[in-house]
Amino acid sequence: MQADELLDLTVRREGYGPTYVPTPFSKIYLERFPNTTARYMKQVEFVSDELGDKGVAELERLATALFVANREGVEDVAERAERLVELKPHISSTDALSASEQVDRLIRKSRPFRVPDESIAS
Repeated sequence: MQADELLDLTVRREGYGPTYVPTPFSKIYLERFPNTTARYMKQVEFVSDELGDKGVAELERLATALFVANREGVEDVAERAERLVELKPHISSTDALSASEQVDRLIRKSRPFRVPDESIAS
């Protein structure tokens, strides 16, 4: 989205990391392609609602747990947490288990928002 000039990075408060913000072109894009944007609006809102307040460290844990579930097919929460720690040794076992459980919850909660042919673990 940044490459398409729909989002830009800005620092809102000193001492905090950058945040993505819509560009002036994004408003034009939304107006020009209402059917496309409407088609995916529920999915975008779901992701925003569920992940918008997460920091980098938590997003890393969740993304890795989802990767292990989806790409490696590890369905068991405890096994997934162990694999997460193997891949990211700086993540504690407790945080890995929490992320693994949270990913299962997000997968279940996201089912109504899926578009056909998605390959996210079920």
